[in-house]
Amino acid sequence: MKQTLLFFTFFLFTIQIWAQDVLVVNPNPHIIEFSDVDLTDYWSEPVAHAEVTNLTNETVLMVWEREIVDAPAEWEFRVCDGNQCYASFTWTTYDPGIIEEPDTLTPGEVSLLDLHVLPRQVAGTCQVKVHLMSIDNPGEVLTTAVFEVSVPTAVSEVEKAALRVFPNPATDYFMLDNQSNLVDELVVYNVLGKRVRSFPVVQGGKYNVADLPNGMYLVTLLNREEGILKTVRVSKRNYRP
Repeated sequence: MKQTLLFFTFFLFTIQIWAQDVLVVNPNPHIIEFSDVDLTDYWSEPVAHAEVTNLTNETVLMVWEREIVDAPAEWEFRVCDGNQCYASFTWTTYDPGIIEEPDTLTPGEVSLLDLHVLPRQVAGTCQVKVHLMSIDNPGEVLTTAVFEVSVPTAVSEVEKAALRVFPNPATDYFMLDNQSNLVDELVVYNVLGKRVRSFPVVQGGKYNVADLPNGMYLVTLLNREEGILKTVRVSKRNYRP
């Protein structure tokens, strides 16, 4: 009886180990920063390259399912396997009646598993998981590829110098000129360093300071990723007729 139990336990353990080692992804997790992305280009598409290997002695008909764990709302993603690069709206290669496109991996074969990131002119970070299954048993995840990608804002000194607040002196409001897409928030301080106003930046926005007393103020231009880009002096002055 003990021998039977030992054999059965060993058999289950062997099956479990085999199931865990069917596919391996390299690198995994894939942690990468794309510091050279041109965020002025809507079509920028950096690629996190990875590979998946069939470790078994049998052919695996691999399908996948994409999970966006965390990412800026504007970002889109495309997964490429050994078959093709799929559109950003394709979240899986196995959805019966809609799509069934397994990537055939023969024993020992290495195939493509890339994640294309489309940041759409927005800096940020993301975590995306690609769950890999066999089409013969799509309910069982064999392994999961984890991609952690960051696209920082690379703001040059020239771009910072070009940032301008106008009109200056201001009466009722001021605006932001030149590369305003780089600035996420404006914070106004008085000469004592007290924060008196803050504004989220919007395209073409007018930032109301009509009720502030006349005097000199410091306006700090902030970027979500890089912090302070620039601080400028703005004079608040009410003109009398």
